[in-house]
Amino acid sequence: MNDPGWLRIEVDRGVLSANISEFRRILPKTTRLMAVVKADGYGHGLTIAARAFLDGGADTLGVHAIDEAARLRDAGLEAPILLLGPLADGDTARAAALDLDVTAVSMDAIRTMASAASPDRPLRVHLKLDTGIHRQGVSETDLLQAARLVGDAPGLRLVGVSSHFADIEDTTDHAWADRQRGKFTAACAALAAAGFDDLCRHMSCSAAAILWRDTGLDMVRVGISAYGVWPSRETLV
Repeated sequence: MNDPGWLRIEVDRGVLSANISEFRRILPKTTRLMAVVKADGYGHGLTIAARAFLDGGADTLGVHAIDEAARLRDAGLEAPILLLGPLADGDTARAAALDLDVTAVSMDAIRTMASAASPDRPLRVHLKLDTGIHRQGVSETDLLQAARLVGDAPGLRLVGVSSHFADIEDTTDHAWADRQRGKFTAACAALAAAGFDDLCRHMSCSAAAILWRDTGLDMVRVGISAYGVWPSRETLV
């Protein structure tokens, strides 16, 4: 950093690249690898981390806020970017202009995006399903309705479906996580049966990518462990 003060942070890009390369090595070759660089690359520097992870084999980048995505584009990064957080009102056109994939976290969010999106530049949408974390996502009962709402909007294109584990890092008993995984699998099957059969399915975080390497579906989202930190002692055990 250029701050002449007493505090300096040194980041080894080679180590970051090696971290993500290890995930690339242990995951099936057909599984896409997302490196999450939200919160200024977990404090390591947004563009520093993003470039290192792409060099190490990441296929796509994950951010929480649209301003983070804009900074990556301004820095010249053309890699796919998924906005993991909710899209604020009024940012639909900006997200399309930045060539982002976005996450739809509720029926109201879908309606807002549908009213603002342009069919000339359709916005790619990943539908988030709440399987038990109770933080974001449409319910299981609303899933098909939500998918049809996206599918019927001329300015939206449904390209993915996601969920998030609630406690896989916090315990060595993964019964709840396994139930969540079962719900997500059933939901993906229901979507496929309804004609939404070409979606990028992703649920695995760092801990799940380590513990359940062969069940990462189409993509895994690696956050804290890309920076060299175990998700928890329980994951290590």
